[in-house]
Amino acid sequence: MPASWNIICGCAICSRGVLAGNCEPGSPLEPGHPADFFTIGLNDPSVAGANEVSLLSHIVFCGGRSAIRDAFVSGKPVIENGRHPQQARVIDEFVRVQRSLWGS
Repeated sequence: MPASWNIICGCAICSRGVLAGNCEPGSPLEPGHPADFFTIGLNDPSVAGANEVSLLSHIVFCGGRSAIRDAFVSGKPVIENGRHPQQARVIDEFVRVQRSLWGS
């Protein structure tokens, strides 16, 4: 992690947001290395204004899904810039199923 990041209660905070998750100590944050984590946009209304003391509480008790910017599993992105790569396909399929169920 860059030296400019602060570690607070297992969260890494930098000017672009916060990382929280399960990373193996000493393991680099790159694909193929054990790392499950997510990033939070610090300007999202649900966490905006939180400081180093209150950030974790804001994430746990106030953080909305719009605050999640990225999510990684085993170091591989599954959500990027707030969107799942298959989000459009899943929504289209959901709409199709809803229409077939409700006849609209």
